[in-house]
Amino acid sequence: MSNTYTQIHIQCIFAVKYRDAVINRSWKERLHKYIIAIVNNNGHKALAINSMPDHLHLFFGMRPKQSLSDLMQLVKRDSSEWINKQKIFTKRLCLRHIQLCVTSVNKQKYIKSFRGCLKFVKCNTQMSL
Repeated sequence: MSNTYTQIHIQCIFAVKYRDAVINRSWKERLHKYIIAIVNNNGHKALAINSMPDHLHLFFGMRPKQSLSDLMQLVKRDSSEWINKQKIFTKRLCLRHIQLCVTSVNKQKYIKSFRGCLKFVKCNTQMSL
């Protein structure tokens, strides 16, 4: 399949377990960079990320070399583990997936449509895990 081209853009939303409003401004940028690194290090392309105190939005371009469920499992497990290792909370924190949206629309228009209400930030940074 040397002439095959795929372009899959996915928006996923993760919620904090029990929808606790615990994602704090003081460390959410570090969390964003960590999640971007998980996505990018698995061969995909993080395009935008943002979070509210009780949930997180991630928009990325997906390569067909890995299943979506495997990637989501990695993001949930590794980011939850990272949060708990930082000892930010006295109780254990867990992210859980609540929604996925697969789209084939123009990614710039899609990101712009969320910029006003969600204040998405383009993901141009690289970070190693």
